[in-house]
Amino acid sequence: MPVDVRVLDRSGKAVTDLAPSDFTVLENGARQPVRHFAAIGLSAEPAGSNEGLALREADSDPLAPRNRRVFLIVLGNGRLQTATKGIDAALTFVRQRLLPQDRVAVLAFNRATDFTTDHERIAQVLERFRKTNDRIDAEMSLFFSGLRAVYGGTEIPDSIQKDVDHVFDTAGTTGVRTVTTARVANGDRIGNDQRQAIGDLQASEIATTDPATSADASASLDAYAGAMVSANQDLQRLYAGIGYLRAIDGEKHLVYFTENGISLPRGDDDEGLAAIASDARVVLDPVKTGGVEARVDLGLSAPAGRGNAPMGARIGAPSANDWHTQTLRNYAGLTGGQAGLGISADRAMANLDASTRFGYLLGYYPSNPALDGKYRHIAVTVNRPGLTVLYRHGYFANVQAAPIDRRQMLTEMRVGAAGGYRPEIKDIPLALTVAVAAKGTANAVDAELRIDASRLTFTMADGRHVARIYVVLSCGDRREATVGEMRRAVDFTLTEETYRQFLKAGVPVSAHIPTTAPAAFVKAIVYDYGADLVGSTSVKVK
Repeated sequence: MPVDVRVLDRSGKAVTDLAPSDFTVLENGARQPVRHFAAIGLSAEPAGSNEGLALREADSDPLAPRNRRVFLIVLGNGRLQTATKGIDAALTFVRQRLLPQDRVAVLAFNRATDFTTDHERIAQVLERFRKTNDRIDAEMSLFFSGLRAVYGGTEIPDSIQKDVDHVFDTAGTTGVRTVTTARVANGDRIGNDQRQAIGDLQASEIATTDPATSADASASLDAYAGAMVSANQDLQRLYAGIGYLRAIDGEKHLVYFTENGISLPRGDDDEGLAAIASDARVVLDPVKTGGVEARVDLGLSAPAGRGNAPMGARIGAPSANDWHTQTLRNYAGLTGGQAGLGISADRAMANLDASTRFGYLLGYYPSNPALDGKYRHIAVTVNRPGLTVLYRHGYFANVQAAPIDRRQMLTEMRVGAAGGYRPEIKDIPLALTVAVAAKGTANAVDAELRIDASRLTFTMADGRHVARIYVVLSCGDRREATVGEMRRAVDFTLTEETYRQFLKAGVPVSAHIPTTAPAAFVKAIVYDYGADLVGSTSVKVK
């Protein structure tokens, strides 16, 4: 079990002279002998080729030291530039603080870039975001307000999506992907708590006969509904970011820029997100850009402590001003990160840069070898007083800890996410035509799929271009129930001539799909593990 550890002195500087005997590691309270120890100081080296980050394989070495860092910059809702100059700080970090070999990507709205050592390319995305975000954020806030905030969907409308795509320059680069909806831990319970709070506010608005009080209640409902949508969107981005980083080897940092943070219904919702991040060796480093937080009081009763009370019981509590920042502290503390709170964003990013240039990599064999799926708590201490120890606080003892087929695991995860995402995903452009099979046969659909070969990862073997993709063609009826499906891996071993033809005309895939009932539509999903990219489209059956 690898544990990445950073140790800082009182001034925030890295402590670099610790030995294995200085560390104590506990798992669920039981001491674990440290079997592996490495002190890792990073030094600048040429970036080399800008190849993508290698994904974890079954035989990946979790204790292999790496002379590079991986940062995913997640830009949340709100005004991130004003007050503490958050986007300026991100730009300085990307252009001046990163080591040449460091990989960085940016995620905002429903788009993300590829990880790259071409730091200027990421800086250009941040430049465009800085120019347009306040307007896009205002349009998003207006669109997801009122009844739509309570009962509407979460898909960005086309009128705003075109501005988002301009930020990522989707017409001018191939290094951009769609961010699909992520599964949120305790998602159903969070939704129930939020609906309970909305119900309380609606009841308060209906029950009052005083027009002034009724207006206050209505304003409270609108404010809460808008805050709920914003928090849920940012929460989705954090989970999507963790999913994006999970398959990459080693430790990774998710730097979350937020105006005011996220206030979740219950305290253990924070722990749920932190546990999933820690399990993936993802460190959460939040940076709060909104300055001093104003008190929000929606007039609901609340206990004095945060605890596990539902959202409706927390708003307006004496400690309401600290809920958002406490959530950010929890994210950082439980994953081994640093929370940039109450300081300038530039100072927060400078601290992050300094603290991640040196660290320790500890390894131990858990004394409890059972893969029972339970969360194991990790505690790391050092025998010198006055030091701050940053590390992930646990992991899930499940089959992912064993050497399994990570290609299969990631394929299932990416395809499943694309299957539940309604908009078309154009990271791998697809063209699909379908028709009902010839009369006189059982129910069936014939599908012809063309896949943009320029977005697929081909390697050379024995003078041939080799690739493998995973293709799903799913048939649904008018109620969107699945009535037929084809799933298969497609392997290519192409001559130079055929490869050139595929680049020009696309990769053809044909399928005859038997169905249990007449199909109303067909959805195609293509996943390329080598590029870690997905494409999807759907068409009606005429």
